[in-house]
Amino acid sequence: MLMEHLYFYHIVDSNADMSKGLLSLQFMYDNHLYDLFDKNIIKYKYRITNLWNIDKYKNKEYLSREEYIDALNTFRGQYGASYIYFFRYTPYKALGSKISKLSTYKDIYRIDINNPSVKNIINDIFYGYDMSNKSNNKLDKEYYENINEEECFSKYDDNIEMNFSRLNHIGISLKNNYCPIKYLEKVEWR
Repeated sequence: MLMEHLYFYHIVDSNADMSKGLLSLQFMYDNHLYDLFDKNIIKYKYRITNLWNIDKYKNKEYLSREEYIDALNTFRGQYGASYIYFFRYTPYKALGSKISKLSTYKDIYRIDINNPSVKNIINDIFYGYDMSNKSNNKLDKEYYENINEEECFSKYDDNIEMNFSRLNHIGISLKNNYCPIKYLEKVEWR
């Protein structure tokens, strides 16, 4: 099924500087935006040192910025630190109290990956694995074209700590390691 538009959504702090657009961790690192890098990388520490089975980082107490970049690229491949993650549908307040609270200090932006201009700046799209299914099947564009919103959020659990972890999402690596604001559209919470 060919879709005219295929939108994906990213959640950003309301006070984030979006003048350039969405920045990948690789962009932050390469451009010495270390405060921003350090703020955004910390969520990966436990995964890198405990969950991802990267022996050289297993149970390590401290990771340098270079080690974080290396770990992301080791675990996720060539574009690991360059990926910016997007959901197929925008989360909505009625999903639960955490999302409702999140909507008070986060904004949502969308990108259309079928837009020819966007296609020209994409290095790679990693469609991920079906995390809501124990078989962990590899997903593709067709999966996201055909999933409906209800099915997409069917495994969402507002009561778990990493409440987005059961939602399938994609990673997009773009030229220059960021997504220019001109390819993004801010949307309202519902």
